[in-house]
Amino acid sequence: MAIVLLAIAFTSFHAHALLTIRQIADSGREAAAASLVQRRAETTFTTPCSVGAGIDSAPAVVSHWSSRTVAPLIHLDIRTTYQSAYALRTESYSTAGVCQ
Repeated sequence: MAIVLLAIAFTSFHAHALLTIRQIADSGREAAAASLVQRRAETTFTTPCSVGAGIDSAPAVVSHWSSRTVAPLIHLDIRTTYQSAYALRTESYSTAGVCQ
């Protein structure tokens, strides 16, 4: 009986540890995605009315972006994609700023 209880306790501890590790990995990818979005927004809004499209990447994260102008604004759309613990996660961001 004691061996069964120890086995259950060990299995529970192991499962909890794996979940914690997955959550830490996910938070790292989320931070990388947020960093890509922030860098692209800063780059777009500090250059004189630049329009275009492209792909940015960081380890385990891909970001597709496009910008367009509708005078006097520049619109930026960004979609980040990364693998989370359980599925492929995609986040979309849209923002606008005044053309420089």
